[in-house]
Amino acid sequence: MPTTTTRRTAAPVAADPDQLLGTVELSQWIGVPEGTLRNWRSKGCGPASFKVGNRTVYRRRAVDAWLASQEMSTKRGGVE
Repeated sequence: MPTTTTRRTAAPVAADPDQLLGTVELSQWIGVPEGTLRNWRSKGCGPASFKVGNRTVYRRRAVDAWLASQEMSTKRGGVE
């Protein structure tokens, strides 16, 4: 009997621009490992983040802006 693998995907993130996302949530949403997010933070690149107590958080609007800048700076080809 063949086995199937179910891939887990993150639930859609609500569109509230003031929503705070943790490292795990952001990792799942944009498909980047948590370690990469930590590395980007230590290098001062990637989406803007800040601390709330001991927790690193990302504001949804900052992530959206960062994603848009990544798209604009790396987009190749296509028609719009």
